[in-house]
Amino acid sequence: MVIQSIEEKMPYKDAFFEGVVMNEVIEHISRDVDALEEVRRILKPDGILVITVPYMSNIQDIPEYHVCVHSPNTIRRLLERCGFRIREHFCRGILGRLIQISPIAFAAIYSVIKLVKIILGCDPDDATHLVNGVFERF
Repeated sequence: MVIQSIEEKMPYKDAFFEGVVMNEVIEHISRDVDALEEVRRILKPDGILVITVPYMSNIQDIPEYHVCVHSPNTIRRLLERCGFRIREHFCRGILGRLIQISPIAFAAIYSVIKLVKIILGCDPDDATHLVNGVFERF
């Protein structure tokens, strides 16, 4: 077992791991670029990074614990800057919980997101984030 800061060089060879999971980590560290570049170094060229972050949520973002607050766009830019190619991305938030509970909620929320996407001309991630933000204010 290795215990150390992820922002520093880890004692693994280049391309050592096939996968890395960072579950609610990156928003807690100030040197996020250093950490992600180190993860990129230790991942095999076809390795997979699974990363989760809370998106600007009034419920999830507690300033004294989070040094960075991300949106779908900022996390995408951060990952691409560090050499990652994004294969799949989704926003969860309260909408993710609702659509797991009920197929009717899924259909309704999906329709609202599609409508926001069409009206505002934004991409699906931004539309999802906007709708999520409205629900999280309650």
